[in-house]
Amino acid sequence: MELVDYLRMLRRQWVWVVGSVVVLTALATVYVMTSPKTYRATADVFVGSNVIGTMSPDNQAAQAASNYVFDRIDTYSTFVDYPQVLQPVIDELKLSTTTNDLAKQVSSSVVPNTVVISVSATDASAAQAQKIANSAAKNLTTFIAATDTPVQGGASPVKPELKNLAALPSAPDSPNRNLMLALGILVGLALGLVIASLRDQLRRSRPARGASAVEQGAEPVASPSSAFEPPARKTPAPSAFQPSADEPDGDGSASSSAKPATPTSLEAALASTQARTKRPERAEPISVPPADGPSSQR
Repeated sequence: MELVDYLRMLRRQWVWVVGSVVVLTALATVYVMTSPKTYRATADVFVGSNVIGTMSPDNQAAQAASNYVFDRIDTYSTFVDYPQVLQPVIDELKLSTTTNDLAKQVSSSVVPNTVVISVSATDASAAQAQKIANSAAKNLTTFIAATDTPVQGGASPVKPELKNLAALPSAPDSPNRNLMLALGILVGLALGLVIASLRDQLRRSRPARGASAVEQGAEPVASPSSAFEPPARKTPAPSAFQPSADEPDGDGSASSSAKPATPTSLEAALASTQARTKRPERAEPISVPPADGPSSQR
């Protein structure tokens, strides 16, 4: 199909396209309004090094410390789900939950090409999400420093710090209103185009099916006007008043000519013939002159 065909199809089936968009957008709006809202708060943890590289002329110690942190930053971000990090959060905020359930609300990720870990927390309350994120980030710094220590003892080579506290969320993170409305419009438009295309193809295929039925020898439908055609006129049967050619005369000899019937029988025969043929166009009956009498016999 060319672009002109699509435009014509849309002109014929535009009601289905618009209706589909309206229905899907309305469903998306209802979903956004009825779904429970959740808020997300995020705190940032910076993982530095305790090594001061300025004491070395070639700065090799600082470079080695930086590589040390970069190699372990992804591992540090996974510590946020540990019970040693989440249990102090439950105790501090007095939450009625378990570490496994709280781990579903807390997540962490490393900012690309940095040594910053973003700790996020979600909750139905914006204030509670902020508190959980800050507490989880603080306990993560403590756990990293306590875990990554030299075997012989001493200070930790890394220095994690809570750089940015989580701010109070101003808008819910889920459901995303703008995203859901956009999806409703796009899905409704696509569904409407599919329905319009199918209906247009069905409309085009109907005449083809009718033509094939005629080609296959289907019986044509009788025209309505044929019901009003007048009945064919029937040839009247020979009347009883017509004499037989073999009827004998009074003296016993056969007569070559027919004897005329009496006036009474002639009028009755004509009336019977007229009733059978049903000719309504004759408004007046046919008048038959009286016969002069019986014909002369031979």
